[in-house]
Amino acid sequence: MNVVCHIRYQIDPFQRAAFERYARAWLTIIPACGGKLLGYFLPLEGTNDIAYAMIGFESLAAYEAYRARLRALVDDTRAKFGVCILLDCHSMPSAGDGEPRSGAAADVVLGDCFGFSCAPAVTARAHETLRAAGFDVSRNRPYSGGFTTRHYGRPDEGIHALQIEISRALYMDQRTLRRGARMDWLASRMAELVAALGRIDGRALRAAASAKP
Repeated sequence: MNVVCHIRYQIDPFQRAAFERYARAWLTIIPACGGKLLGYFLPLEGTNDIAYAMIGFESLAAYEAYRARLRALVDDTRAKFGVCILLDCHSMPSAGDGEPRSGAAADVVLGDCFGFSCAPAVTARAHETLRAAGFDVSRNRPYSGGFTTRHYGRPDEGIHALQIEISRALYMDQRTLRRGARMDWLASRMAELVAALGRIDGRALRAAASAKP
């Protein structure tokens, strides 16, 4: 039985070239992990903001092997450096954006599955760094972490996963989907966050692993 994963993206229609570069990066990653990239499908004109990807597998077993290889990339990073921090970044609607679902009032929501997906030092450093940069930051509400955070976060083994939800109002007009004036500023702040997380004393992260009963 063949298995096909169908992925739907909502993209900035004015950043199609950037999304194409992102898609091309997977041309080597997916086959290397055992998947067959059937194609990325991008809007070519107008303001259509929906893109798709399709990844094929010859069987469910092949799909499970693909997922295992992706997980091995995380394990290899941990083996090389002693610890691994995985950041799972998403956009979220801001409160009062007019969408049917309720958005978040905060600028950024950090999700660590209520302390189960990463060491406290990781969430605390992210919170402190973002607050210092002027962001309103919330933890675990309304987003505590999704599949990636739950699946990969194993702080007792030195693998720390943190979900970061960023309000779309910070970098785009949510109605026209046009890129906002603060996009470059936001990108710089996120780079600073990554650098700050990289400066965490490794002993604090490895301590989470040594505390495993």
